[in-house]
Amino acid sequence: AVIENGTLSGQIVIRATVAELGSAIADGGITGPALLIIGNVAALAAAQHANGFASTPTAPQALAS
Repeated sequence: AVIENGTLSGQIVIRATVAELGSAIADGGITGPALLIIGNVAALAAAQHANGFASTPTAPQALAS
């Protein structure tokens, strides 16, 4: 995943495989600043979005022990 302007009103999120990432960034018009997220965290965000969880940032939650 690539997140441009995270937490701002103009935030753009692009999800793609590593193999597709270059063309997805070009097609999505990503120019920066941006974060590149790879691995389980990117997959978790996609799963949460599919299940109706908000994709916008929220206040930090305490981790359960």
